[in-house]
Amino acid sequence: MSWVDGSTQLADPDMSATPPQSLAMRIIRFPLTLLILGCVFYLASQVAAVIVRAWINPNAALTPPFFDANPVDLVYGIVAAALSVLGYWLLCLVEGRKMVDFAGWKWGRELTGGMILGGGLILLLTGFVALMGNYRISGWGHSGWGGLAAMLGLAISSGVGEEVVFRGVIFRFTEKMLGSWFALAFSAGMFGLLHIGNANATWFSSAAIAIEAGILLGALYMLTRRLWAVIGFHAAWNFMQGWVFDIPVSGNKTPALVRADISGSDWMTGGAFGLEASVPALIIATAAGLAILRFAVQRGQVRRPMWVKKDRPEAIEPPPVNPLI
Repeated sequence: MSWVDGSTQLADPDMSATPPQSLAMRIIRFPLTLLILGCVFYLASQVAAVIVRAWINPNAALTPPFFDANPVDLVYGIVAAALSVLGYWLLCLVEGRKMVDFAGWKWGRELTGGMILGGGLILLLTGFVALMGNYRISGWGHSGWGGLAAMLGLAISSGVGEEVVFRGVIFRFTEKMLGSWFALAFSAGMFGLLHIGNANATWFSSAAIAIEAGILLGALYMLTRRLWAVIGFHAAWNFMQGWVFDIPVSGNKTPALVRADISGSDWMTGGAFGLEASVPALIIATAAGLAILRFAVQRGQVRRPMWVKKDRPEAIEPPPVNPLI
C-alpha cells in the first residue's frame, strides 16, 4: 500500500492496472524473473559507470573502492547513481509499473530525515566509543577538495545504487513472493554477504552488517515504501563515518577531514574493518532498526506471501503520518 502525492493508490502499486494476458508476459512479470532482471540491470549500470569513469580519467582506479581522492570521483558517484536509477526505471517499464519508489511530493523530507537518522546514529555510535576511550581525534586530516569529492561520490553511489538493488529490487520482489518477513531476512543476508569481499572483512563483519544495517534499512523501506529515506540514511552513514570521523567505511580507509586514533579491542572498535563490525554498532543500530520495524508493523506495512489468501480487501490506505519529520 502506498500514499503518493496526497492521493489514494491501489493496495499494491506493484501491480499493473491491466493484468498481462499472454503467458510470455506473465512469465516476464513474475517476481522472480523481475528480481533476476533487476539485478542484471544494476550490474550493467555499474559496469557502464566504471567505463565512463575510465574514459573521463584513464588513470582512475578500476577496482573497489573506486576512488583516488580526485574530484573526478564525485562525477563517477553521480554517474553511477544516475545509471542505477535509469536501470530501475527500465525495470519498472518491463514490470508495467510506475516508479513510485521515487514518487511523492514529500521526497525532500524523507531524504533529509534519512540523512539525519543515518548521521545521528553514527554520531551516537562514535561518541559512545570515544567515551569508552577507544576513539579520539588527534589532528586534521589531509583530505583536501579531492578527498571531499571522493567521499561525496562514494556516499552518493553507494547510497543510491545499493538501495536501488537491495531494497527496490531484492527486498520488493522477494516480498511479493514470500512476504515481508522472509524478504527482510533474505535481503539483509544478501546485503551482509555483499561486503564479505571488502578489505579487512570477516564473516563476523558481514553478519554484523546483515543484522544491524540489513534490518534497519529494510524496516525503513517497509515504513515509507519509497527509496528516499533509505538512500539518505545510507549516504549520510557512509559520509559521516568516513570523511567526518576518519573511520574505515566497510573496511575501506577513505580521505577524511580529521585524523583519528582508534585503539582497543576489535569487539569495541571493529578493528580494521571499522565500527560497523563492532558490538556497540550491532547493539545500537539493531535497536534502532527494530524500533523502526515495530513502527512499520503498527502501520500495517507487513505483507503476506503470494499464496496466502487475503482476508479482506485492502484497496485504500489512509494518509500516513510522516515518520521522519
